[in-house]
Amino acid sequence: MKMKISVASGKGGTGKTFFSVNFYYTLKDEFKSAIVDLDVEEPNVNIFIKAEKLSAEISYLTIPKNIKEKCILCGKCSEYCEFNAIFVSSDKWYLFPELCKGCTACIKLCPNDALIYGKKEHGIIRWDNSGFMEGILKIREPIAVPLIENVKKKSLEIFKDYELIIYDSPPGVTCPAISSIKNSDFTILVAEPTPFGFNDFKLTYEAIKDFNIPFGVVINKDGIGTNELENFCKDKSIPILCRIPHDKAIAELYSNGKILVKEDKTYKKYFLDCFNNIKKYLEK
Repeated sequence: MKMKISVASGKGGTGKTFFSVNFYYTLKDEFKSAIVDLDVEEPNVNIFIKAEKLSAEISYLTIPKNIKEKCILCGKCSEYCEFNAIFVSSDKWYLFPELCKGCTACIKLCPNDALIYGKKEHGIIRWDNSGFMEGILKIREPIAVPLIENVKKKSLEIFKDYELIIYDSPPGVTCPAISSIKNSDFTILVAEPTPFGFNDFKLTYEAIKDFNIPFGVVINKDGIGTNELENFCKDKSIPILCRIPHDKAIAELYSNGKILVKEDKTYKKYFLDCFNNIKKYLEK
C-alpha cells in the first residue's frame, strides 16, 4: 500500500487537525506513516506531535529578475501577468514581489530575454525522522500556495519509502486548501452537523466534486445540530466514513493538547473504521 490522504474541512473548528493527528497515531503502528501540516499560515500539528529535533530548509519562491541592459520596456511582461505584479512605465521596470505567485510566465514569454530566474525566501520547511513535516509561511508573505507545493514535493522526497502520507490541509475552499487536496489518492472531509458547518461543507463539496479525487465525510461532534448533513450525503451518494460523537471527554483531552487515541485506546475504533471504509471504497 502507498497512499496519500488529505484531510480537509469547509471551515476552521470542525476538528480537522484533531482528526488528522489521531488518524496518524492510530495507523502509524500498522503502516509506515507520515503526517504533513500544510496549513502553512497557522500550522498547529506540532502542538500535539511535539517534534523537537527538526531538520529545516528555506523554501524559495521563483520571481523574475530584470536585466536592465536587455529590457526594452515593451510592457509585454506586465500584460502577461494576471496578478498585476509587474509595472512598466516609459522609463522603468518594477516588480511588486508580494503579488508575484512565481508562475514564471513573464520570464518564458519575454520577447527580448530580459527576464531571468530570481528567487526570494517565503517560508521554511521542517521535518523529523518520526514522520512529521510542516511548512511555515514567512511573516508578511501573503501567498501560501507556492510554499504548500514545495512542502508536498519535499514530503514525497523525505517520505518516499512510507506507505501512508496524511496531509492536514488549510480550512475552507480558497487556493491553499485546493492546492493541498490536489493529487491526493483520497480526501477526507471533516464536517460538523450544525447549520453553519453544513453550509461550509456544501461549499467544499462544490469545490472538489469535479477534481476526480475520491472523497468521503467524517461527521465530527455527532449528536448535535440537525440531520441536514447526513441527508445531503445520502442524496449525493457521498460515503460517511465514520462518526465521532460529541463527547465532553474528547473535548477536554484535546483542549489540553492530549492525543485522544493514546490516552484512551477505545477511541481508535472510529479512526480504524474510517480507514477501512476508505479501503473498501477504493477497492470497488
